[in-house]
Amino acid sequence: MKALKENQRLESLVPYFYASTAGKSPPVVTNRLITTIGVTRWCEAVVLAERGRLDEARLRSHVFFRYLAMDSWIYLDRCEQRASADLDKTQRGQIKIAPIDTRRLAGFFLTVALGVAVGELAIAETLGHRLVRLFTTSHPYLEPDALTGGPVAPFLLELFHRWKGLGASQMLTNGSLRGPFQSLFQHWHDADALEVELFQLCEVHGAKAANPRLPIRDGIYGLEQSPYCEYPAEVVFLQRVRRDLGLSVPDPEHPMLRSPLAKLSEAACRSGYDQPLSDAYRMCREQMPGLSVPWEEEFLKAGPTDPLTLSMTDLFEVRAETPDSQPPSF
Repeated sequence: MKALKENQRLESLVPYFYASTAGKSPPVVTNRLITTIGVTRWCEAVVLAERGRLDEARLRSHVFFRYLAMDSWIYLDRCEQRASADLDKTQRGQIKIAPIDTRRLAGFFLTVALGVAVGELAIAETLGHRLVRLFTTSHPYLEPDALTGGPVAPFLLELFHRWKGLGASQMLTNGSLRGPFQSLFQHWHDADALEVELFQLCEVHGAKAANPRLPIRDGIYGLEQSPYCEYPAEVVFLQRVRRDLGLSVPDPEHPMLRSPLAKLSEAACRSGYDQPLSDAYRMCREQMPGLSVPWEEEFLKAGPTDPLTLSMTDLFEVRAETPDSQPPSF
């Protein structure tokens, strides 16, 4: 709530986003969208969930997920563009993009998990299949140890394989998994043991979320930062996979699974047209003429008259609130 009334106000962040992205590269545009307007939308979702206004919270969590998904998609496109054999050395050098390492790969897969968790299944599936293809062909922009440097990405890759019936991912045999990330699969067919191991994963997640500034020496990236420090997307993803496969669904008694945010996954909804997102997409396409983010093309067709479009005014007034006060409903 404090952030929404101070440094995360749309009133100041919207003009800042547009002023600070003029002429910037696509990855800078999408990252700036996340760290400005996107963070505000997520903060709104957190507060609205705490107040029991779950439908409004879900809309904002879906929009924020789309910010993350487009950022991942464009980063992958930019990497492929830089690696293209059609570019000469000078052209390739003009495309500034860092290789995909363990930390970034974990972020990509956590985005997929978040999409599944909040119910944006089609987008999550599209992005997930693209990530799977990273490991079926040779990609010069993928660091050699990107998948083996930590357990988060391989854990989520294995879950995605099981969810979509893609067969063995080899994550169980290449030494990438450890701790509860590994034992959850070892006890996949033992409901009681699985619940114990999922509780342990919640404990690992909670420890990461509670200590975001500690150096990461165990390769477990992503859980320490928002939105994942507030919302255990990888845990909810596992529950969804089990449910969709007709298996028992572990639900350990853990605070992370009993918070108001945990209810975001209880109902499906869709978000609507989003002006900053469509503008960011347009900016990126100006520099990447062949760019296509398939799901955003559909939202563009809906346009600003989409009834699910979120207001660009601040959700919470800057005033002292009484305990019973409520922000306006949209």
